[in-house]
Amino acid sequence: YTIFMSLWSARRKIFYFTGASLFLLVFIALPVFLLIYRVPTCSDGKQNQDETGIDCGGSCRAVCASVAIEPIVWWQRFFQISPGVYNMVARVENSNVDSAAARAKYIFRLYDNANAVIASREGETNIPSRQIFYIFEGSLSTGERLPVKATFEFIAPLNWVVEKTIAPFSIAGQILSKTSTTPRLDAILHNNSNNDVRNVEIVAVIFDVDGNAVNSSKTIIDIVPSESSAPFFFTWRQPFDQEPMRVEIIPKLK
Repeated sequence: YTIFMSLWSARRKIFYFTGASLFLLVFIALPVFLLIYRVPTCSDGKQNQDETGIDCGGSCRAVCASVAIEPIVWWQRFFQISPGVYNMVARVENSNVDSAAARAKYIFRLYDNANAVIASREGETNIPSRQIFYIFEGSLSTGERLPVKATFEFIAPLNWVVEKTIAPFSIAGQILSKTSTTPRLDAILHNNSNNDVRNVEIVAVIFDVDGNAVNSSKTIIDIVPSESSAPFFFTWRQPFDQEPMRVEIIPKLK
């Protein structure tokens, strides 16, 4: 009888202990855990989930800066459009196959022969993946000072995201009227996609026989309906300094 009572007492203690433990787990520990626990995300400031960096890589859309390749700036040029007023253009290449950047901040600068900055212009652009494109800024004023050098650079860290840009455009019907005192370039933009495309930025660069850029211009088409075409043109106020031999036109979403 004494042994039986001892076993019953032990079992009762285990039962009470188990009940108390379950009560603490369900009514105290679990609510506290749910209150504190946060589901890992790609914006929580921590390297969790399958991320390869803090909030980047893995299943996150953001690409880690250590992985992305910086854009190549092949060259930058300036062109006079009237006394003391200049257009600027830079040729840039993004060699990342599936990484793009939105609202990339940049700056153009013009220098005189004393290496002093006489004009500058900041702007933003979208960088498509695996593409060469142009960045254009127009009508920089230098007053009476003459520029001899131009520079271009990105001025803030680029926010790369996973995006495989598929350019839905093609250019046709290029006609350059170079005999006039005000040259004109006409062409047609085709939207080969099934969706309407808005805010298409088109930059044209004119090259001479040696492959040097002799002038440039930019236009924007507000909308091109799906599987449709839109004519566009560029004009210049004065003849080119060198004989134009080749035209390159690159469209890009603004």
